[in-house]
Amino acid sequence: HTEEWWRGYLATFGFSPEQQQSPMGMLSHGQRSRIVFAMLAMKDHTVLLLDEPTNHLDLEACVWLEEHLASYPKCLLLVSHSQDFLNAVCTHTLWLSGRLLRLYGGNYAKFVQTVEEEERLQLKVYEKQQADIDKLSDFVRVNKANG
Repeated sequence: HTEEWWRGYLATFGFSPEQQQSPMGMLSHGQRSRIVFAMLAMKDHTVLLLDEPTNHLDLEACVWLEEHLASYPKCLLLVSHSQDFLNAVCTHTLWLSGRLLRLYGGNYAKFVQTVEEEERLQLKVYEKQQADIDKLSDFVRVNKANG
Protein backbone atom coordinates (compact mmCIF):
# COMPACT_ATOMS: atom_id res chain seq x y z
CA HIS A 1 0.00 0.00 0.00
CA THR A 2 1.06 3.55 -0.62
CA GLU A 3 1.74 6.10 2.09
CA GLU A 4 -1.38 7.96 0.98
CA TRP A 5 -3.46 4.80 1.47
CA TRP A 6 -2.01 4.32 4.96
CA ARG A 7 -2.79 7.92 5.91
CA GLY A 8 -6.36 7.50 4.71
CA TYR A 9 -6.68 4.20 6.55
CA LEU A 10 -5.41 5.69 9.82
CA ALA A 11 -7.74 8.67 9.35
CA THR A 12 -10.71 6.27 9.39
CA PHE A 13 -9.57 5.30 12.88
CA GLY A 14 -9.62 8.92 14.02
CA PHE A 15 -5.97 9.85 13.56
CA SER A 16 -5.28 13.38 12.38
CA PRO A 17 -2.29 13.99 10.07
CA GLU A 18 -0.41 15.41 13.07
CA GLN A 19 -1.10 12.32 15.19
CA GLN A 20 0.03 10.10 12.33
CA GLN A 21 3.46 11.79 12.50
CA SER A 22 3.77 11.38 16.31
CA PRO A 23 6.03 8.72 17.82
CA MET A 24 4.06 5.90 19.48
CA GLY A 25 5.39 6.95 22.88
CA MET A 26 3.70 10.34 22.53
CA LEU A 27 0.25 8.84 21.91
CA SER A 28 -2.26 8.25 24.70
CA HIS A 29 -3.21 4.73 25.76
CA GLY A 30 -6.50 5.21 23.94
CA GLN A 31 -4.74 6.21 20.73
CA ARG A 32 -2.39 3.24 21.00
CA SER A 33 -5.40 0.98 21.46
CA ARG A 34 -6.93 2.42 18.30
CA ILE A 35 -3.73 1.59 16.42
CA VAL A 36 -3.96 -1.99 17.68
CA PHE A 37 -7.60 -2.14 16.58
CA ALA A 38 -6.63 -0.71 13.16
CA MET A 39 -4.03 -3.46 12.83
CA LEU A 40 -6.59 -6.12 13.83
CA ALA A 41 -9.17 -4.72 11.43
CA MET A 42 -6.76 -5.16 8.52
CA LYS A 43 -6.74 -8.91 8.98
CA ASP A 44 -9.50 -11.06 7.55
CA HIS A 45 -10.75 -12.29 10.92
CA THR A 46 -13.90 -14.33 11.28
CA VAL A 47 -14.19 -13.60 15.00
CA LEU A 48 -12.80 -10.73 17.03
CA LEU A 49 -12.38 -11.51 20.76
CA LEU A 50 -12.05 -8.53 23.10
CA ASP A 51 -11.61 -8.71 26.86
CA GLU A 52 -12.47 -5.45 28.62
CA PRO A 53 -11.67 -3.33 25.55
CA THR A 54 -12.53 -0.04 27.29
CA ASN A 55 -10.04 -0.52 30.15
CA HIS A 56 -7.38 2.20 30.19
CA LEU A 57 -9.12 4.15 27.41
CA ASP A 58 -9.90 7.83 27.70
CA LEU A 59 -13.47 8.97 26.98
CA GLU A 60 -12.70 9.94 23.39
CA ALA A 61 -11.20 6.52 22.67
CA CYS A 62 -14.15 4.75 24.34
CA VAL A 63 -16.64 6.66 22.20
CA TRP A 64 -14.62 5.97 19.09
CA LEU A 65 -14.33 2.25 19.87
CA GLU A 66 -18.04 2.02 20.67
CA GLU A 67 -18.96 3.62 17.33
CA HIS A 68 -16.65 1.38 15.35
CA LEU A 69 -17.58 -1.86 17.06
CA ALA A 70 -21.30 -1.09 16.75
CA SER A 71 -20.89 -1.37 12.99
CA TYR A 72 -18.30 -4.18 12.98
CA PRO A 73 -19.50 -6.45 10.15
CA LYS A 74 -18.24 -9.76 11.52
CA CYS A 75 -18.58 -11.76 14.72
CA LEU A 76 -17.49 -9.92 17.84
CA LEU A 77 -17.20 -11.64 21.22
CA LEU A 78 -16.43 -9.32 24.08
CA VAL A 79 -16.34 -9.18 27.84
CA SER A 80 -16.98 -5.82 29.44
CA HIS A 81 -18.02 -4.39 32.79
CA SER A 82 -19.51 -1.33 31.06
CA GLN A 83 -23.24 -1.80 30.62
CA ASP A 84 -23.45 1.35 28.48
CA PHE A 85 -20.76 0.00 26.17
CA LEU A 86 -22.50 -3.39 25.93
CA ASN A 87 -25.84 -1.71 25.19
CA ALA A 88 -24.32 0.35 22.39
CA VAL A 89 -22.30 -2.44 20.77
CA CYS A 90 -24.04 -5.78 21.33
CA THR A 91 -26.91 -7.25 19.34
CA HIS A 92 -26.84 -10.60 21.17
CA THR A 93 -25.68 -11.85 24.55
CA LEU A 94 -24.26 -15.29 25.31
CA TRP A 95 -24.83 -16.26 28.93
CA LEU A 96 -23.00 -19.13 30.57
CA SER A 97 -24.90 -20.21 33.68
CA GLY A 98 -25.18 -23.57 35.37
CA ARG A 99 -23.03 -25.21 32.69
CA LEU A 100 -25.50 -24.06 30.02
CA LEU A 101 -24.74 -21.55 27.28
CA ARG A 102 -27.76 -19.56 26.16
CA LEU A 103 -28.12 -16.99 23.38
CA TYR A 104 -30.31 -13.92 23.90
CA GLY A 105 -31.22 -11.42 21.19
CA GLY A 106 -31.00 -7.69 21.76
CA ASN A 107 -28.60 -5.50 23.67
CA TYR A 108 -27.49 -5.99 27.25
CA ALA A 109 -30.47 -4.16 28.76
CA LYS A 110 -32.82 -6.45 26.83
CA PHE A 111 -30.86 -9.47 28.08
CA VAL A 112 -31.20 -8.32 31.70
CA GLN A 113 -34.92 -7.67 31.23
CA THR A 114 -35.45 -11.11 29.65
CA VAL A 115 -33.50 -12.94 32.37
CA GLU A 116 -35.40 -11.10 35.11
CA GLU A 117 -38.70 -12.08 33.46
CA GLU A 118 -37.55 -15.72 33.16
CA GLU A 119 -36.57 -15.72 36.85
CA ARG A 120 -39.98 -14.25 37.85
CA LEU A 121 -41.69 -16.96 35.80
CA GLN A 122 -39.51 -19.68 37.36
CA LEU A 123 -40.38 -18.37 40.82
CA LYS A 124 -44.12 -18.50 40.01
CA VAL A 125 -43.75 -22.08 38.76
CA TYR A 126 -41.81 -23.02 41.89
CA GLU A 127 -44.40 -21.41 44.18
CA LYS A 128 -47.22 -23.24 42.33
CA GLN A 129 -45.35 -26.53 42.66
CA GLN A 130 -44.85 -25.93 46.39
CA ALA A 131 -48.55 -25.15 46.81
CA ASP A 132 -49.43 -28.34 44.92
CA ILE A 133 -47.03 -30.35 47.11
CA ASP A 134 -48.61 -28.86 50.25
CA LYS A 135 -52.12 -29.75 49.00
CA LEU A 136 -51.07 -33.30 48.17
CA SER A 137 -49.34 -33.68 51.53
CA ASP A 138 -52.49 -32.47 53.30
CA PHE A 139 -54.62 -34.83 51.20
CA VAL A 140 -52.37 -37.81 52.02
CA ARG A 141 -52.24 -36.90 55.71
CA VAL A 142 -56.06 -36.57 55.96
CA ASN A 143 -56.75 -39.74 53.96
CA LYS A 144 -54.11 -41.71 55.83
CA ALA A 145 -55.77 -40.69 59.10
CA ASN A 146 -59.20 -41.70 57.75
CA GLY A 147 -58.17 -44.78 56.46
